[in-house]
Amino acid sequence: SKGKAAVIVVEGYMDVIACQRAGLPAVAPMGTALTEEQMERLWRVSSEPVLCFDGDAAGLRAAYRAIERSLPLLKAGRSFRFSLLGAGQDPDDILRDKGAPALRQALAETHGFAEVLFRREQDLEPLDTPERKAGFKARLRNAASAIQDKDLAEQYRRDLFDRFDALFPRSPQRAPWTPGQGRRGFGPPPKLGQTAEGAQAMQSLFRAIEPVPAALAHGAIDDPERMDDHLEEIAAHGFGDKGLDGLAQELVRLRLSGHSLDSAALRRHLAQSGHDALVREVEKAAAKSGAPFLAANAPLAEARVRWSQAFDASTRVAALEDALAHARDVPGQDEAFRRLKAERDALRRAIKAGTIWEDSAGT
Repeated sequence: SKGKAAVIVVEGYMDVIACQRAGLPAVAPMGTALTEEQMERLWRVSSEPVLCFDGDAAGLRAAYRAIERSLPLLKAGRSFRFSLLGAGQDPDDILRDKGAPALRQALAETHGFAEVLFRREQDLEPLDTPERKAGFKARLRNAASAIQDKDLAEQYRRDLFDRFDALFPRSPQRAPWTPGQGRRGFGPPPKLGQTAEGAQAMQSLFRAIEPVPAALAHGAIDDPERMDDHLEEIAAHGFGDKGLDGLAQELVRLRLSGHSLDSAALRRHLAQSGHDALVREVEKAAAKSGAPFLAANAPLAEARVRWSQAFDASTRVAALEDALAHARDVPGQDEAFRRLKAERDALRRAIKAGTIWEDSAGT
């Protein structure tokens, strides 16, 4: 009945079983995006059902589509919360690898509708110019206006604008300068040479970097030439972790610029452009991956083959995510959705367990 534990909406049937084994009420739309009718049914059971998605790019896209569809339907006592799991994880994985308590804890860490809505608009483009910031604020205003309940729409407008003001606080008024004051009160000078991508890289340090994407980035920095057969894919998909997208674009730009930087020169450039802290985090995360192409004694040719094999697996996951998103939105694709999800999950497990490195040995 309404008012009890929030029902959790997961991606597939195995995830429903995992939640039930952990004592959590769960349902699945079985491959299709939530319809307005299904949302109405969920709200009869719970005022704030939890929509559970992977925390990777595809999971965020699915969460954002759910926001788009449900936004006009929100009312007082009718909303959603969002559970964004670690990239490459779903409830079935967590239950199998870590047990029921870990699954219950993961699904208890939810995000409110307004928070995820704000992130959706924030993620659309870099917010590095006044024009882009103004566009961001206009999108927030339009999103709030899409809510048909006018009282709730006004509350959302205030909440979203408060978040905007917190993200871009006004600079405090400086005291008038007097002779002999020097630089006191003015703060440190900006770091010379820091690019917009470097500033974005600093923001990515607030979230953990996945080990395998970190290993791919680390391998590219160690041996830039290994990227040459994959530049188009790196430009399109990065290394499989959103936090590394700015670094990936900078590496591609340098390779296409004609500058033949070796690893040492490349690291100096990355440090000068503001990526040095991110590179250190990449190295720490990559050390957990077990990637054989990072071994100091790995023959260069073999290391390049293994790196390419791992990168191909990463882009295959991205392609499967796109196919899943399409199958989710097209009626009658339940069987295709289950098949694609099984393939994606198996590939993710191979990457996570390190068997992908064993497969590359025989390539």
